[in-house]
Amino acid sequence: MHKDASLSAREDIKPQIILDYNSTKGGVDNLDKVTATYSCQRMTARWPFVIFYNIVDVSAYNAYVLWTEINQQWNGGKLYRRRLFLEELGKALITPKIQRRVRPPRSTAAASAVQKIQAGPSTHASNQPEMDPVDTGSGKKRKRCQLCPPRQDNEDPPALHGVPQDEVFVLYSSRTRAQAQAHQGPASPPTPC
Repeated sequence: MHKDASLSAREDIKPQIILDYNSTKGGVDNLDKVTATYSCQRMTARWPFVIFYNIVDVSAYNAYVLWTEINQQWNGGKLYRRRLFLEELGKALITPKIQRRVRPPRSTAAASAVQKIQAGPSTHASNQPEMDPVDTGSGKKRKRCQLCPPRQDNEDPPALHGVPQDEVFVLYSSRTRAQAQAHQGPASPPTPC
């Protein structure tokens, strides 16, 4: 296309390649604007990651353009079609890896998400993601007692130390123990385990 050094016939006599670039640079600006709306980029100090993130963003946008040209009726009335496409694309990319996963993740939320995906597609007709029920504490780790020294490794709540429930806030506040004792009055604080 631009194999020769032809100049324009205008009075400013610019090279034809510059005029062609200037006439099409709006597409680059538009692509930058669109990819900035939904981007996978993260803060990093390593330039290869910056390039990789940019390649992923541009590739995802190219895939979206092709998909919407082929399937023009897909989510036609929605204004956030690109977000829906990126969600489905992400799920389609990670699902095979999650299904091959041998060990479950350590966190309960991630483990339940992996188990759902490994179990297969859901049987209900809704495309909306299901909300996981809140864990009621069956696998919850008990908190350590803040009154006991760490070497005693006591998991008992302060109520078992004889501290009334309405005074627990004083012992757990940001005040020092001396301030807590002064707040409680002449009574001595409960002894640790």
